[in-house]
Amino acid sequence: MTSNNSAASLYDVIVIGLGPGGSTAARRLAEQGVRVLGLDKEQFPRYKPCGGGLSARALDYLPASVRPCIESTIYNIRFTYRGTRAMNHHSSEPVAYMVRRPRFDQSLADAAAGAGAEIRYGQKVRQIKEFPSHVDVEMEDGSVHRAPFVIGADGANSRLGRLIDPRPAARPAWSIEAEALRPAVGSISADEVWLDLGSVPGGYGWSFPKDGHLSIGVAGFSPVPANPKSTLAAYLKAQHPIAPDTVLTLHSHPIPAVSTSLRRLASNRLLVVGDAANLVDPFFGEGIYYAIRSGEIAAESVRDALRETAVGVTVYTDRIKAQFEEEFRLATKLATVAYRLPFLWYLAMRGWPEMTEEFYLVLRGKRTYRQIIDKLRAEGGRYLVA
Repeated sequence: MTSNNSAASLYDVIVIGLGPGGSTAARRLAEQGVRVLGLDKEQFPRYKPCGGGLSARALDYLPASVRPCIESTIYNIRFTYRGTRAMNHHSSEPVAYMVRRPRFDQSLADAAAGAGAEIRYGQKVRQIKEFPSHVDVEMEDGSVHRAPFVIGADGANSRLGRLIDPRPAARPAWSIEAEALRPAVGSISADEVWLDLGSVPGGYGWSFPKDGHLSIGVAGFSPVPANPKSTLAAYLKAQHPIAPDTVLTLHSHPIPAVSTSLRRLASNRLLVVGDAANLVDPFFGEGIYYAIRSGEIAAESVRDALRETAVGVTVYTDRIKAQFEEEFRLATKLATVAYRLPFLWYLAMRGWPEMTEEFYLVLRGKRTYRQIIDKLRAEGGRYLVA
């Protein structure tokens, strides 16, 4: 296949999608003098269905200009089983941070622009064509952008992901959430989140505080229920009996499918990050940290390829697998127990509170799931004590 479009605008790399993964990749490359074009189909700031939970380990990877977007710092998690038997587990160090995605994503894109990336919003891609020497990105308005490499950060239903690996993806998980005015939702404080086991078959419910708002949602790793709104309504009734007019928005969205073996994430000139690469923690359901980290690894892979044009970016898949595949496999095992046997898992946390702190250390980047599994195997008798 050859390309004869001589009117294309030229860049070193094009990033499609300006969520955390895409903006991070664009910023990292621009900081090194790479000519970057960042495109997003939406006008920013835009609403993004997401609980907005950011694990504590992600803080080290955020530029200083983005950190003011943090609206709550979480030290305490309140666990319940089907809305009852509340127990709190407080930690002396932050466990997570809460952000609202419109502001957070805008700030990350601004940081990329500040580093020298060319950022364009409201840009819809019509077609992506990969050639031996470059990639052409054809836009809905008929214009064409060309670069040696393209990074796809285009979400859970990624077009680039299907180009790289056309095999059918595993069935995604699901989530539905509401945004409500925080004064209307009772006693939740700004430094805690609420997590409920058992209310959602194969999943959990959550309540995340923001500045003046609360994200309340349910998510599941089993088949989507016949009426997800009813599932959310039942959780709201059990945890937050609030008036309907205090709910500001209601959104459902897929959570990228996670399997114990990651898919092919790069061709010679295309690669995908974040949700587009199905990089979501199977236990916590967290995606933002992995979007940011994969954006950094993508930037490293493209930078290396630009320095040695014969290399390409196929190495990116190996780098991602080396970082995350084993951890995702072990997290899937833990999630299978926690979400299929929620009452057993609840009793385990109640009888072994120091184990909960071990999971907090995972969120801080100071423990691995391998270490968690080894500890459970060594001291597993205790974890059945109520």
